[in-house]
Amino acid sequence: MAYPSPTFSISTQCLHISHFLPDSPKHCAFLARLYNTDDFIQSCGRTGIDTPDKAARFLQTRVAADFAPTGTASTWCLASPAAALMQYARRELGVEAVLGFCDPENARSRRVLEKIGLEFRGVRGLRVFGGRSSAVYALPEMSLDLKTYGVDD
Repeated sequence: MAYPSPTFSISTQCLHISHFLPDSPKHCAFLARLYNTDDFIQSCGRTGIDTPDKAARFLQTRVAADFAPTGTASTWCLASPAAALMQYARRELGVEAVLGFCDPENARSRRVLEKIGLEFRGVRGLRVFGGRSSAVYALPEMSLDLKTYGVDD
Protein backbone atom coordinates (compact mmCIF):
# COMPACT_ATOMS: atom_id res chain seq x y z
CA MET A 1 0.00 0.00 0.00
CA ALA A 2 1.32 3.44 -0.91
CA TYR A 3 1.34 6.05 1.84
CA PRO A 4 1.04 9.81 1.36
CA SER A 5 4.33 11.56 0.83
CA PRO A 6 5.58 13.54 3.85
CA THR A 7 5.54 16.57 1.54
CA PHE A 8 1.96 15.95 0.33
CA SER A 9 0.36 19.26 -0.62
CA ILE A 10 -2.59 20.52 -2.67
CA SER A 11 -3.02 24.25 -3.26
CA THR A 12 -5.76 26.30 -4.86
CA GLN A 13 -6.39 30.04 -4.77
CA CYS A 14 -8.34 29.74 -1.52
CA LEU A 15 -7.17 26.50 0.05
CA HIS A 16 -3.99 24.69 0.97
CA ILE A 17 -4.13 21.07 2.13
CA SER A 18 -1.10 19.38 3.66
CA HIS A 19 -0.10 17.28 6.62
CA PHE A 20 -0.23 19.03 9.98
CA LEU A 21 3.38 19.87 10.83
CA PRO A 22 4.29 20.06 14.53
CA ASP A 23 7.20 22.42 13.81
CA SER A 24 4.96 24.94 12.01
CA PRO A 25 3.76 27.72 14.35
CA LYS A 26 0.91 28.46 11.90
CA HIS A 27 -0.28 24.85 11.92
CA CYS A 28 -0.15 24.61 15.72
CA ALA A 29 -1.97 27.93 16.19
CA PHE A 30 -4.62 26.82 13.67
CA LEU A 31 -5.17 23.49 15.45
CA ALA A 32 -5.43 25.14 18.88
CA ARG A 33 -7.92 27.67 17.48
CA LEU A 34 -9.93 24.98 15.62
CA TYR A 35 -10.21 22.71 18.66
CA ASN A 36 -11.64 25.57 20.71
CA THR A 37 -14.37 26.76 18.36
CA ASP A 38 -17.94 26.33 19.55
CA ASP A 39 -18.74 24.12 16.55
CA PHE A 40 -15.85 21.74 17.24
CA ILE A 41 -16.56 21.56 20.98
CA GLN A 42 -20.27 20.86 20.35
CA SER A 43 -19.55 18.08 17.86
CA CYS A 44 -16.43 16.49 19.39
CA GLY A 45 -16.06 17.82 22.95
CA ARG A 46 -13.14 19.55 24.61
CA THR A 47 -9.68 18.22 23.84
CA GLY A 48 -7.53 20.13 26.33
CA ILE A 49 -5.47 21.41 23.40
CA ASP A 50 -5.85 25.13 23.98
CA THR A 51 -2.41 26.55 23.12
CA PRO A 52 -0.07 26.20 20.14
CA ASP A 53 2.48 24.44 22.40
CA LYS A 54 -0.08 21.81 23.39
CA ALA A 55 -1.03 21.42 19.73
CA ALA A 56 2.64 20.89 18.79
CA ARG A 57 3.04 18.19 21.47
CA PHE A 58 -0.18 16.53 20.32
CA LEU A 59 0.96 16.53 16.69
CA GLN A 60 4.41 15.18 17.62
CA THR A 61 3.34 12.49 20.05
CA ARG A 62 -0.10 11.44 18.87
CA VAL A 63 -0.69 12.25 15.24
CA ALA A 64 2.80 11.72 13.87
CA ALA A 65 3.56 8.70 16.02
CA ASP A 66 0.16 7.01 15.79
CA PHE A 67 -0.97 7.81 12.27
CA ALA A 68 1.93 8.80 10.03
CA PRO A 69 3.03 5.22 9.28
CA THR A 70 -0.43 4.36 7.92
CA GLY A 71 -1.41 7.65 6.33
CA THR A 72 -4.65 7.94 8.29
CA ALA A 73 -3.64 11.32 9.73
CA SER A 74 -4.22 12.90 6.34
CA THR A 75 -7.79 11.57 6.34
CA TRP A 76 -8.33 12.60 9.94
CA CYS A 77 -7.12 16.14 9.25
CA LEU A 78 -9.05 16.69 6.00
CA ALA A 79 -12.72 16.76 7.02
CA SER A 80 -13.29 20.50 6.55
CA PRO A 81 -10.95 20.87 3.56
CA ALA A 82 -12.71 17.89 1.94
CA ALA A 83 -15.97 19.80 1.94
CA ALA A 84 -14.27 22.91 0.56
CA LEU A 85 -12.47 20.90 -2.11
CA MET A 86 -15.70 19.16 -3.10
CA GLN A 87 -17.48 22.51 -3.39
CA TYR A 88 -14.60 23.89 -5.47
CA ALA A 89 -14.69 20.86 -7.80
CA ARG A 90 -18.42 21.23 -8.28
CA ARG A 91 -18.32 24.98 -8.82
CA GLU A 92 -15.10 25.41 -10.80
CA LEU A 93 -14.62 22.05 -12.52
CA GLY A 94 -18.21 21.03 -13.13
CA VAL A 95 -18.05 17.83 -11.06
CA GLU A 96 -21.62 16.57 -10.75
CA ALA A 97 -21.25 13.23 -8.97
CA VAL A 98 -19.48 12.54 -5.68
CA LEU A 99 -19.62 9.21 -3.88
CA GLY A 100 -18.28 8.27 -0.45
CA PHE A 101 -17.68 4.82 1.00
CA CYS A 102 -16.64 3.61 4.44
CA ASP A 103 -16.93 0.68 6.81
CA PRO A 104 -20.55 0.57 8.04
CA GLU A 105 -19.31 0.39 11.64
CA ASN A 106 -17.08 3.47 11.34
CA ALA A 107 -19.32 6.13 12.90
CA ARG A 108 -16.73 8.89 12.61
CA SER A 109 -16.22 8.39 8.88
CA ARG A 110 -19.96 8.23 8.37
CA ARG A 111 -20.39 11.52 10.21
CA VAL A 112 -17.70 13.18 8.08
CA LEU A 113 -19.41 12.03 4.88
CA GLU A 114 -22.70 13.43 6.14
CA LYS A 115 -21.08 16.70 7.26
CA ILE A 116 -19.68 17.31 3.79
CA GLY A 117 -23.16 17.04 2.29
CA LEU A 118 -23.44 13.43 1.18
CA GLU A 119 -26.54 11.40 1.98
CA PHE A 120 -26.64 7.78 3.13
CA ARG A 121 -27.72 5.35 0.39
CA GLY A 122 -27.50 2.11 2.36
CA VAL A 123 -25.03 -0.65 3.14
CA ARG A 124 -24.04 -2.72 0.13
CA GLY A 125 -21.57 -5.45 -0.73
CA LEU A 126 -19.82 -3.63 -3.54
CA ARG A 127 -17.88 -5.53 -6.19
CA VAL A 128 -15.20 -2.81 -6.31
CA PHE A 129 -14.38 -3.67 -2.67
CA GLY A 130 -14.45 -7.43 -3.18
CA GLY A 131 -18.05 -7.72 -2.01
CA ARG A 132 -17.20 -6.36 1.45
CA SER A 133 -20.04 -4.39 3.02
CA SER A 134 -19.67 -0.64 2.67
CA ALA A 135 -21.79 2.27 3.79
CA VAL A 136 -22.56 4.17 0.58
CA TYR A 137 -23.02 7.94 0.41
CA ALA A 138 -23.81 10.21 -2.54
CA LEU A 139 -24.79 13.78 -3.29
CA PRO A 140 -28.55 14.15 -2.71
CA GLU A 141 -29.29 14.99 -6.36
CA MET A 142 -27.56 11.88 -7.71
CA SER A 143 -29.45 8.93 -9.18
CA LEU A 144 -30.48 6.20 -6.75
CA ASP A 145 -29.14 3.70 -9.28
CA LEU A 146 -25.40 3.65 -8.53
CA LYS A 147 -24.77 1.59 -11.68
CA THR A 148 -25.16 4.92 -13.47
CA TYR A 149 -21.77 5.79 -11.92
CA GLY A 150 -20.10 2.41 -12.47
CA VAL A 151 -20.75 1.12 -8.95
CA ASP A 152 -22.53 -2.19 -8.52
CA ASP A 153 -22.90 -5.14 -6.17
